Amino acid sequence: MKKPPFDRSLAALFDILDGALRGASETETENSVREFRRLRLKGAFEYGLLPDPLALAGAARDLYGASPEAYGDFVSAWMSERPVEAGMIRFGVKALVPGHASRDWGDPGVRAVLEVSLKTARETDRLMGLLRFAPVSPGRENGALCGGAVYAARCAPDHYVLPGLAGHFALRFGGESWAVIDERRGVVLVCEDGRPRCAAAGEWTGRLFPDPCADLWRLYHRSINNESWNNADLQKRFLPVRYRKYLTEFDASEGGEPEKDAAQGMLDL
Repeated sequence: MKKPPFDRSLAALFDILDGALRGASETETENSVREFRRLRLKGAFEYGLLPDPLALAGAARDLYGASPEAYGDFVSAWMSERPVEAGMIRFGVKALVPGHASRDWGDPGVRAVLEVSLKTARETDRLMGLLRFAPVSPGRENGALCGGAVYAARCAPDHYVLPGLAGHFALRFGGESWAVIDERRGVVLVCEDGRPRCAAAGEWTGRLFPDPCADLWRLYHRSINNESWNNADLQKRFLPVRYRKYLTEFDASEGGEPEKDAAQGMLDL
């Protein structure tokens, strides 16, 4: 089976790290990072999946071999889309040079990488549990990537976490087809025939239908809720309001309050 290509911007960033390890001057490295940032902001890179660690080469392979944890922090920082590329190169060099600590929180560059890596990992974990999938229309139109996806979920994450979700949902859905739409970036993660890939949202022509189980889900949510245990501040800590627009059990128009259940009368059955 042909391995899907991973995001060329991540490959380019590993190329910069490879150059730094091979003795590129500080000025050359800074110029490379600046050009990388310009191209990424311009949208010159294609979106893709994370690489298979067993198929890595060059600096990426060396970093993963030296410390899978450091490799994960490097990739997570890239997914954050924050302007910490210079710190990432420093972080990668420190992880690969004997006697240097890649998790040196006293180094401002390293600390910035670890902080954004933690935020990205936290959001990825949250969306694994918070995405709500609904049926989509089947078929293809004009050869465009389409509703081979049987279920789809919408989101607008702070970070580009779609690559981090691919493996989880590929296992969760098994042979089913599915899609996750990132409305903030106009990117869709779609999986057909067990092969996830990222594409521009415009290539995906599936149409979301109202979830026929939405009322039942709201009924379940309301029936198990214990009003005496409600703690709004704690709930906002673990379920920030910005995610509630896409959650079936919440009504965004009411400031993230639990939606009024149209099937409430069923409780009396």
